[in-house]
Amino acid sequence: MTRQQDIFVVTRAAKHVTRILTCSKTTAAALLAGHPEFNGLVQVIYNPVRLSTTRACVSPPTACLQSDQSNARDLVVGVVGRVTPQKGQHVVLDAVSELARRGRNVRVVLVGAVDPHSPEDNSYLGSLKSTAKAAGLERQICWAGYQDDPMPFYTACDVVAIPSTVSEGLPMVALEAMRLGVPVIGANVGGIPEIVREGVNGFLFPPRNAVALADCVQRVWDDRGLLVQLKVGALETVDGRFSIENFRADIRRVLADCAQD
Repeated sequence: MTRQQDIFVVTRAAKHVTRILTCSKTTAAALLAGHPEFNGLVQVIYNPVRLSTTRACVSPPTACLQSDQSNARDLVVGVVGRVTPQKGQHVVLDAVSELARRGRNVRVVLVGAVDPHSPEDNSYLGSLKSTAKAAGLERQICWAGYQDDPMPFYTACDVVAIPSTVSEGLPMVALEAMRLGVPVIGANVGGIPEIVREGVNGFLFPPRNAVALADCVQRVWDDRGLLVQLKVGALETVDGRFSIENFRADIRRVLADCAQD
């Protein structure tokens, strides 16, 4: 379904429910802006992030990141998600080109794949690879494809970029990255600014603005002490609000309340 169809289905279904659960305050606000009559039904319950029991054993995929041009000053930027125009991978490639013009070497790990049934996605992937080749970025990019377990790729990154060009809820990518102490540089859309705190656990930039993204990456490229501070902030962000225990307790409370209504 298209996004418009999704919204249509949700708003129609909402007229027949006793609770509406959203994964972020931003999502709740977007729904209520158009349908204030749902105010008493909406409740925010954040998606849980499971604790990694294998974190200490995770080793980054160094083979994927090997480059003839790599050195100790290279910064590794990760992008995790479906390869589709709305996720904005092209913004990252443009930002890396801009950084190269400034003399900053950045390597990129692209984790994710296209929807095999989407001609748009497949065309977009071809365009990304053509852009990378034309810009001379081939040696700086790791096309990791779909991964059952992206955690090793998170740990290989200094920062994770979320360059979404359209509004979305609260991306699990942000929570997964920060759970492993990886700061996030995200587009200022949807629920991303709800979790990314400027200068504390990452940075925000205007959507589709590759130069602004490059500026954010350059800040941590130039100041590795700042990067260390952001990593600490990222670890502290994923607190009890995102625990599986709190999620289960919240769901139980909702079900109990609905049973009493």
